Amino acid sequence: ITLSGTVAGEFRFAGTGFMSAKLTTAGVPDSEDLLLRLPETLAATLSLTPGCEIVLPGTPLWRFRDDAQPSAWVAADITVTSCAQPMVTGAIAISDTELVLTFDRPVDPASITNATMQFTVDNGLTVSAAAVAGNEVTLTTSTQAGGTAYTVTVANTVLDDLGSAVDPNGNTAAFTGFIALATLVINEFNTQITNGCDLVEIRATEGGSVEGMVIRYQTADAFVFPAMTVAKNDFIVVHFDGDDEKCSNDNPKPADETQSVSEVPAGATNRNFDNAYDVYASPTGLSGATGVLSIEDSTGTILDAVVYADLGAGNASGGTVSAANAAIAAGQWFDAAGAVLSPYPTGTPDARADAVTDVDTSTSNYMDVAGLSVGRSDDTDSNNTVGWTDASIQSWGEKNPGQSDL
Repeated sequence: ITLSGTVAGEFRFAGTGFMSAKLTTAGVPDSEDLLLRLPETLAATLSLTPGCEIVLPGTPLWRFRDDAQPSAWVAADITVTSCAQPMVTGAIAISDTELVLTFDRPVDPASITNATMQFTVDNGLTVSAAAVAGNEVTLTTSTQAGGTAYTVTVANTVLDDLGSAVDPNGNTAAFTGFIALATLVINEFNTQITNGCDLVEIRATEGGSVEGMVIRYQTADAFVFPAMTVAKNDFIVVHFDGDDEKCSNDNPKPADETQSVSEVPAGATNRNFDNAYDVYASPTGLSGATGVLSIEDSTGTILDAVVYADLGAGNASGGTVSAANAAIAAGQWFDAAGAVLSPYPTGTPDARADAVTDVDTSTSNYMDVAGLSVGRSDDTDSNNTVGWTDASIQSWGEKNPGQSDL
């Protein structure tokens, strides 16, 4: 078929290696059953966002259950004719003289002809150079003052790969002057909390900034840390399904604590822990069966990971296998003897054989101090099952039994 349409929704998982999004056309102006399906790699290359207009010049039309799925497999199968004006989606300092700007569309390198004038920063910071890589622009700045709040503004002469100028309603981003990055590990987690109100506790083994770091569940970003600085031995408790009133009596959810652990005291909410920074993730709860939790820095480097499993569960899912293999490749997960693991094939139970087990025994309500979670039993990080226990008394915002100050 030949088809012209508009991407009308966010892309989501559509089978291993593929993504799909709602598509509207003149003939089908509003249906949840018409989806554009692409390989993940192609979707990333095209940077398609809601509002992008596309043409499929000639492609097979196929169906998955109720969904009609016009598809493209390679770049020649699809033409992007227009998209909404590009917008700045974030900014983060990666050194005291470097700043990375992220856009929602690829930037045309040829449009950047005078970085000093096209990228301006307040509080006396200047820009001397810009380097483009897809939808990221790395700026060279004068020396930033650590912890100082800055705002960068992008001129409308900066264009995306379709020739559209940056949207004036989305041409700024706030960032904090560079502070050395913290070193974080996953210290405790519970995927069995009533109603999916699960918790993950992060421990700082070295102090510094956590801005832009990501907690990933399986292969998806579950929480991106805001601008905040922690000290060595500080704890951060991430509350999942944070927008849902069922997880507490609070509506709306409490604000993230980014300045101090007592910024929103426990006395003001039945969710927070006064010995930890409490932050809130919007996605629903975590899987109670086999899964992978990891922490990544702003460049996508995995800093820590844990593979966990319910011994009563079936084969590891594709998402679990992919995430476990990423942790293995990053040197963040080994077998119980500390040996390097080979990548797991999809559809096998192998990932569970090297996982922390048995998470189904950790069922509890997190406000029940006698409940159990999965936690580290000492201060080491051997990147395997050693040092983890499924029978840890919940100690959110505090050292686990067997741990001491670093």
